Amino acid sequence: MVRLMLDGLRSGKYGDFEIRHIDARFSDTIGEIGGRGIGKVLRALRFASQAIRARLLHGADTFYYIPAPPKTAAMIRDWIVLALCRPFFRKTIFHWHAVGLGEWTSQAQKNGGLQDRLAAFLNRLLLGRHHRSIVLTEWARADVAPFSPHFVSVVGNGIADPCPDFSSALLHTRLQRAAALRRALDTGLPEPPFRICFLGHCTDEKGLFDAMEATALAAAALQQRGLSLRPVLRIAGEFPTQNDRQRFDDLRASLRRRHDLPDDWVEHAGFVGGDEKRRFLENADCLCFPTRYPAESFGLVAVEALAFGIPPITSDWRMLPELMARACLPVARAGDPASLAEALLAAIGRDDPERLRAIFLEHFTRDAHLRSLASALHP
Repeated sequence: MVRLMLDGLRSGKYGDFEIRHIDARFSDTIGEIGGRGIGKVLRALRFASQAIRARLLHGADTFYYIPAPPKTAAMIRDWIVLALCRPFFRKTIFHWHAVGLGEWTSQAQKNGGLQDRLAAFLNRLLLGRHHRSIVLTEWARADVAPFSPHFVSVVGNGIADPCPDFSSALLHTRLQRAAALRRALDTGLPEPPFRICFLGHCTDEKGLFDAMEATALAAAALQQRGLSLRPVLRIAGEFPTQNDRQRFDDLRASLRRRHDLPDDWVEHAGFVGGDEKRRFLENADCLCFPTRYPAESFGLVAVEALAFGIPPITSDWRMLPELMARACLPVARAGDPASLAEALLAAIGRDDPERLRAIFLEHFTRDAHLRSLASALHP
């Protein structure tokens, strides 16, 4: 999202912006995200000095920053940067790509131990009374309220169109596939599997194991109805820890035995990107996104699904009901595989691919995002 913003605003299409970008990359690998170490402290000091240099040498008077989720190491990073930088800048704009810090700060201040109360005090001190907060959804307004921004702007995320040739290359196939799925439900005749995809970090919080249990429950329900249509779950993403991988392997085997599923009922494709990611989504019938991730702020993967004309089946976690309402799509109960299985079954052949694609074009494009963001960033 930062790269999209930089490229878009520097193009001149959305107004006159002079940007001095500090590439504040605190982690080099997924495994380092959220970790601690003297190296990150030194990086924070270096990035802060670069921002101050931009202020003193180039006259940059507005400090744009993306605050951390409520994780100790990340909050410490922010304290260092903000304590050094905020006094030098006339305006501070926080763009909240993650959520939960305001809620955590309020609860820690009221009910936390000494260490948490101190962290909450520093959050309010160093993030409080800034010029503007940019949040991704209306739901997130309440989360930034503890930091008393003078203004709050709601700017939904958007992406570059991942399937610009949808009408010519994919729509006909999508329509045929939806019709085939409806025919399989009505007649019981065999059809290719109902292809469910999961795209994201392979963790419990992102909903991987809920997706696996829901797929197995959906398969069992179809078997009980005497239908030959069977769901297959394809997973794209990496396992952050060996424990996550082991839990996946154990659950896959356990569910296969419990529900008498074929060996290929779930497939792990690993990390996918570029053309491989496009093929992954082109070959799916729906997206399963049952996240319970504490810092979930938007759900771009659901937007990608809409761009490819497939329905995202999401949890009712935080802002997701607000986003899914734009597409008139229901949500499942977070952390409830049975509810998720019902939503998966209800989605078989239900949705018009062209309508889903139109929702993406209306609400979630790169251009719509940049126009709204440019308006929020202007004085």
